[in-house]
Amino acid sequence: MRLRRIVKENHSSEINQMAFCLNPKHNKTSFGLDHVKVFEKRGAVKRDPMDNSNILGTTGGPQANVYDNEHCGDHLDIMSHFLLDPVGDEGAEELPEMLTCCWMHQPQDAIFVTAGTDKMIHVLSLARSKELIRLSGHNHTVTDIQPHPDKDEYLLSASKDGTMRLWNIVTGKCLLIFEYKASTVCFNPDTKGRTFVTGSYNGEIREWDVPVLESEPEEPIVVLANDSRVLQSSLHTARIGEFMIEDKLKTMAMIIH
Repeated sequence: MRLRRIVKENHSSEINQMAFCLNPKHNKTSFGLDHVKVFEKRGAVKRDPMDNSNILGTTGGPQANVYDNEHCGDHLDIMSHFLLDPVGDEGAEELPEMLTCCWMHQPQDAIFVTAGTDKMIHVLSLARSKELIRLSGHNHTVTDIQPHPDKDEYLLSASKDGTMRLWNIVTGKCLLIFEYKASTVCFNPDTKGRTFVTGSYNGEIREWDVPVLESEPEEPIVVLANDSRVLQSSLHTARIGEFMIEDKLKTMAMIIH
């Protein structure tokens, strides 16, 4: 993966996903309509050092872009541009496509994670402007990734290979393998990440318990589909494309494709 800093860009393809860098665990300041800007003498916006909510990440085609949504007037300004290398045999190379992304927190850094058709999960450092690590283990397209709401180093992924995996992005280890073909995943914030829900390609919704890990296992622990609970199996007849669980209202929203 190569990194370039540029002034102007265009994905030149469909933008598959975008996400603001919002972390309610670490960022206690208000944002959106509740945010009142306070300016310094030089005109810069005063911000809590832990507040990165002005940063927007997007994925589309073989690239991921990071924008500043606050310090550039009425437009987005590019901050970083990550580009995947072609894959395949010489003469038949293809550009992989980034399909999903999310933000994660690490000390003194904002971590942008993206994945897609190259089967890899790319962990990118905004502060250091480089790829920190690639998580390798899936053998088909990665369709969704979600950060753990309580453990900053844990990431959950779903793939067309028929598994979901829990990773430690610091060590690069896969800790858990859930054997089920989910199209999308979402942690339940009410349980602080002890459970998550999945949507499948046939419209089925399941809830899963995350095994408690006293220490990181040498080999990934396998969790079977029989260990999950079916919440809904007859309402949807197509692939569930995305989940969103609202903590305060305790409601679930789904996008059906």
